Amino acid sequence: MQNNDDFEKMKKELELRIKFEDVITQISNSFIDIPYEKINQNIDLSLKKIGKFTKSDRCYIFMFKNKFKILDNTHEWCEKKINPQIQNLKDIPAEIIPWWVNKVLKREHIYIYDVNKLPDEAELERNLLSEQDIFSLVVVPMIIEDKIIGFLGIDSVKKYNEWSNESIKLLKFAAQILSNAINRYEKEKKIQDERKFAMTIMENMGQGLAITDVTGKIIYANKSIADMLGYEQKHIIGKSPFDFVEESYINSMQKNIKKRKINVKSQYETALISNNGEIKGVIINAVPRVEDGKFAGSISVITDLTQQKLIQKKLEDSLEYYEKANKMKSEFLANVSHEIRTPLNGIIGFLDLLKNTDPNIEQLNYISNAQNSSRHLLNLLNDLIDYSSLDNNLMKFNEIGFNFSVLSNRIKESFKPLIEKKNLEFIYDINMQNKYHLGDPVRIRQIIENLLNNAFKFTDSGYIKLKINESEGYFNIIIEDTGIGIDEEKQDKLFKSFTQAEGYISRKYGGTGLGLSIIKKILENMEKGDISFESIKNKGTKFIVNFRLQIFDTKKFNLNNYKLMIIDDSKSNLYVAKSLFNSFNISVDIFEDEKNVIETFENTDYDAILIDINLSNISGVQIMKDIKKSKKFKEFPIPLIAFTGESNPQILNNLLDDGFDSYIIKPLDRIKIKELFKLKQNKKVKFNLSYLEEIFKDNPEDMKILIKRIKEESSKIIFELLNNEENEKTHEKIHRLKGTLSNLNSKEINDIFIDIKKTNSFEEKKDYLNLISKIIEEL
Repeated sequence: MQNNDDFEKMKKELELRIKFEDVITQISNSFIDIPYEKINQNIDLSLKKIGKFTKSDRCYIFMFKNKFKILDNTHEWCEKKINPQIQNLKDIPAEIIPWWVNKVLKREHIYIYDVNKLPDEAELERNLLSEQDIFSLVVVPMIIEDKIIGFLGIDSVKKYNEWSNESIKLLKFAAQILSNAINRYEKEKKIQDERKFAMTIMENMGQGLAITDVTGKIIYANKSIADMLGYEQKHIIGKSPFDFVEESYINSMQKNIKKRKINVKSQYETALISNNGEIKGVIINAVPRVEDGKFAGSISVITDLTQQKLIQKKLEDSLEYYEKANKMKSEFLANVSHEIRTPLNGIIGFLDLLKNTDPNIEQLNYISNAQNSSRHLLNLLNDLIDYSSLDNNLMKFNEIGFNFSVLSNRIKESFKPLIEKKNLEFIYDINMQNKYHLGDPVRIRQIIENLLNNAFKFTDSGYIKLKINESEGYFNIIIEDTGIGIDEEKQDKLFKSFTQAEGYISRKYGGTGLGLSIIKKILENMEKGDISFESIKNKGTKFIVNFRLQIFDTKKFNLNNYKLMIIDDSKSNLYVAKSLFNSFNISVDIFEDEKNVIETFENTDYDAILIDINLSNISGVQIMKDIKKSKKFKEFPIPLIAFTGESNPQILNNLLDDGFDSYIIKPLDRIKIKELFKLKQNKKVKFNLSYLEEIFKDNPEDMKILIKRIKEESSKIIFELLNNEENEKTHEKIHRLKGTLSNLNSKEINDIFIDIKKTNSFEEKKDYLNLISKIIEEL
């Protein structure tokens, strides 16, 4: 009898093992060679098989998220009439079952026959499981690549369930199989998501995209290229790119494909023929496809240039119109200026003469009023001309050495009559580290005088202050008054052209409203130049001007006027010197002795003076000292150069000690002149693109296209000029280059063209063209 019982027991165990192995085999085989989309469905079927085999009421999977802080019930199977819990157990905090989570993370399985007998440390778990009417449960960890990802569990809600070792063993085997299935699903889903994302981009990108295989056949074409060519996508796939290329471009495409076969990407323009026969200009950016280290085809992005060509044509037309209009405006202002200035200067001159004819008091009053009106009209005219020159980048800014203190003192002296007339206190405060600076004294004086004129115009009582501070070439100038001030709501329009703070101010005080706008534009052309202000209505206004000037050293030579004075009692030396300097387009005034030297210097703008040290009737050193004592030199110093036949180092050093800035040894030649007078290059170049920004404010990319085209066209013209001899077309090409670059609104480039116009030497023209080439390379 005992034997029969043992036999039956062994038979049941064998049947259970066979069934166990069958379930494991079914679960394992269900994930072989299936699409990743069916993995979740098969996981649910596997949970059913596990539940049926273990005679459980529920079988489920929980996955860890957010570094084990969250648990998510991702899959669940329930026996009939058992309430599912999956919707209630989505993204629950792991901290509500800490004992449970700790067991799983230690890779231990949990077997609870009676939930009510859970230890005290599992009180949270006991309460939660009791709420779900769970009697018994088993949980095993799920592991992928030695990392815990979640757990697989079974439970019983109808009765207490004592699961066999075979059931727990099945659960562990199944956990491993399902972990691998989940891992595969997540990896393939990520790949598919990335593929869908890439396909979405490729299908919806604004440019055409085509992919070819190693034989050159198109294996993918996006909607954009299909629309561009007027075909359906399916009618492009399988064809060769050469089926769509205009015949004259076939060789070019073949060359570029050869480049890709040696792993070189390429960019080139070509023409494609659409389905309706229309030829479309395109640009192709292509890169090689590489698989297993071998060329596998190409990926090409095709950009339709049809719209771009239309935009380019519109740009050319609008720019041509703008240039013509701008030219007409400038010519009109120049002509009006000439036509008005000439009779106006005559009127002012005749009024001065009339004033000296002993008029009576009434007549004198009429003459004074007429003079004031005439000068006011001339000032208005000058404002308009200055504004036009600045607006069109035509104003030339000089760089000459000058004494800023003398300049500011002269400004102060010029306002004395107005100070006395209005009975105002004038506070003058100047603090300067350096005496001489390099810049344009006319424009600097214009800035200060214009601001002072405004201060006097709008101030009837109190004071006006002019404060100038300079350190290492950095200037801070303050013009402050106790005048009428400016309303806060009007302050934002202060620097706008043809604008004044109040309409009645123009009627009461006069003016074009251009003064501050001109100052701002002048400062924009100066290094570190800016202007700001503070103002309180009925209390006064303070303007703050900043800019930087180079500290001037007479030992550094600058050619601004291209004019020199040479003093030598040898006619042959003077003839040679004049001829050599003239060949550099530098004009020369020659003197055989000291007569008229000082007078001429006082009335002429020279860049330097060359003085022979051994004149027959006076020492060259003495002439040098006399020039330095002159009124003009104190304000506008220039280099004084000893012109000598001496080569003894001691004598030459003595000349420098005597006060000469340098020396040049006879006989004079071109090399010595080049070494002594070096044209300044490498200036910081500024571009004023505000008018282009206004034109293209709605299409900034079009502006970039235009600037790129300007660079390409300019480089082409410069290349032609530098690589050919001077001929009848040279002047025309330089003029075309100037017109092309005028769109960049650069004062520095405009100055270079002025210098090109001055020189007759084609070699010097080439030097300037090389300089322009370097500038546009950096654009």
